[in-house]
Amino acid sequence: LEKVEACCSFAHLEYSKGHAIGRIETTPHNPSIVAVSHRRNLSLEQQADISGRAENSHVLVWDRKFSEGTRPWMILQSPQECTSFRFNPSRPHLIAGGCVN
Repeated sequence: LEKVEACCSFAHLEYSKGHAIGRIETTPHNPSIVAVSHRRNLSLEQQADISGRAENSHVLVWDRKFSEGTRPWMILQSPQECTSFRFNPSRPHLIAGGCVN
């Protein structure tokens, strides 16, 4: 039986506490860069109640080589819940995201 060990945490007390992970993405050009989006833990009924309301969302970008593990390298803010995002494969410094509208 092989053992699985945690290598790092992508949690931030202000931006991800009490939230579920929505998506995790890395860039093939630099695998130490990891971006993580979080979403609130809501029931379907609660999601329907807040549907259409603007609510900030964040994508936290971590650099596992240089981060001390408690602070993300970059915090991207969106005016709506970011449900999907991806690094551009030919220009990895660009991230495209899709939001709930």
